[in-house]
Amino acid sequence: MKVTQIIAGCLAVIALLVVLFTSNVRVAVNEVALYASGFDKYHASENTGISRAELVRAAEELIQYFNSNDEPVRIEVLRGDQKIDLFTQREVLHLADVKDLIKRVYSWQMMALGYLAFFVV
Repeated sequence: MKVTQIIAGCLAVIALLVVLFTSNVRVAVNEVALYASGFDKYHASENTGISRAELVRAAEELIQYFNSNDEPVRIEVLRGDQKIDLFTQREVLHLADVKDLIKRVYSWQMMALGYLAFFVV
């Protein structure tokens, strides 16, 4: 009985660490300000000719994509007065892989939360 309790306690500690890590990932993926700070840091608007407002709108659409079942990602932005696709086909494929990883992180978070709830009960 004692060994089972020790194992369950160790698993609870691991589950707590998983919850903390995955929660940070979830917040980062869904935080528009993180994307916007990257736009500013790397001068994305100046380098691409796409306004910061358009880039922020695109980031919001990307967040929606990551949290939906929609495939493939297709985000259009205005560059000057011309509408263009933001991502190339290669980037679209990459973002599908990223979305899959994000969904896995969400699943790990839910499993760890479930274990912690079971452990507490």
